[in-house]
Amino acid sequence: SHLRANTAVTEVSLKNNKVKVTYINQEGQAEAILAKKVIFCAPKFIASKIIPNLSEERLAAMKKIEYRSF
Repeated sequence: SHLRANTAVTEVSLKNNKVKVTYINQEGQAEAILAKKVIFCAPKFIASKIIPNLSEERLAAMKKIEYRSF
């Protein structure tokens, strides 16, 4: 019941010791939810744009990864 299917996540950030997830719902409206924990899966080149306040070192490491089609 907590899974949000058919949505596009636009940001994952910390807010008051919780995780704030902002996403576009099925109707095309932006919504946000707060959660104690979040499982977020995406290629790092996507995650680097969605997760703000990453350290420069982490961003640099993410940018070094090369992606290719299978």
